[in-house]
Amino acid sequence: MSITIRRASTEDLDAVRFIGFSTWPPTYGPLKGAHYVLDALDTYWSADTLRTAIEAGDIDVAETAQGVVGMAEVAELGDDLVLWKLYVLPSQQRSGIGHELISAAKDRARARGCGLLTEYVSENSNAGSFYEREGFVPTAAPWPGTVAAWVRWQGDPGRTFILRPATAEDARGCASVHHTSWVETYSALLPASHWETDTLERRTESWHRWLDNGTDVTVAESGEQIIGFAIAHTGRQVGAHAPVRDRELYSLYVLAAHYGSGAGQALLDAVLPADIPAQLWVAEDNPRARRFYGRNGFAPDGARFHDETLDLAEVRLVR
Repeated sequence: MSITIRRASTEDLDAVRFIGFSTWPPTYGPLKGAHYVLDALDTYWSADTLRTAIEAGDIDVAETAQGVVGMAEVAELGDDLVLWKLYVLPSQQRSGIGHELISAAKDRARARGCGLLTEYVSENSNAGSFYEREGFVPTAAPWPGTVAAWVRWQGDPGRTFILRPATAEDARGCASVHHTSWVETYSALLPASHWETDTLERRTESWHRWLDNGTDVTVAESGEQIIGFAIAHTGRQVGAHAPVRDRELYSLYVLAAHYGSGAGQALLDAVLPADIPAQLWVAEDNPRARRFYGRNGFAPDGARFHDETLDLAEVRLVR
C-alpha cells in the first residue's frame, strides 16, 4: 500500500473531521462515556478549531488510494513539540499508517532540535503500547493536575554520524554507498543483467571523475565509513520535461543498515533546507523514498519519465 504523508490544506478539512468522528466514539465511548466523546468532538474536532490548526501548518494527513485516512496534529508547547492528535480510520488501522504519521512528527522534532511529547487517555492501553513501541517513555505532565498519561520520545540514540563535504579521496566510499544502495533499492525493479555492467568498479570510476571535477557532494560518515551522500544543484530538463524549480535534488542515498538513524533527513536538510522550493525525480515504484519526500513537503506534479535504458518509470516531486 502506498502511503503519502503531507501537510493538510483547508480542502482536507471535512476529511480530517471525518477521521475524528469515526475514531472517537469506538475508542473512547467504552472508556469514558458518550458525554466525554460528544464534548471532545464539539471542542477539539470543530471546523473552526481544525481550520486554525491546518492554516498554522500543524496538521499532517496520511493519504492512500482510498483518500485521506489518517491525521496528526503537532504544535509548539514551550521549547517542545506536542503531538496533540494521531488518528487513523478504523478500517485502515494496523497498516503502518500510524507509524508513518509519527515518523513525520519525529522529523519535525529533529529539524527543530527539540523534544516531542504526547498524551493519551490512561485507560487506553492500546495507545500506551503503540507509543512505547515508537520509543516514547513516561514523563511529567507539562502542567499540574492533568489526568492524562504523558510520554516523551527518547529521540535518536545519539547522532552516530557527521556531515561534511566530500573530497577526492572519498570516491571509493561514495561509490560503495551508491552501488550498494542501488542493489538494496532496485534489485526487484531491474533485470539481473543490469548488474553485469553496473558494478562497483564502474561506479568508482565515475565518482573519481565527478569529485575530481569539483562536484559538490555532502556525505554522512559514521566510524570513518561513508554511510550516505546527497547532491543538489540546478533544476534539469528530463526527457521532454523542463525544470519547474531552480533547485533539484539529484541524489540522496543512505545504506539500509543506517535507515532510521536520521542521516537521510540530515543530508536532505543540509543540501536543501526546508524553506527552499525544489524538485526531484524518484522511481515511481519506490514507496519508501516517496513517503520520506512526502514528509518533507514534496508531492507529484504529474510529470513522468520512462528511462528506456533502465526500463524504469520515474515521477517528479516538487515543493
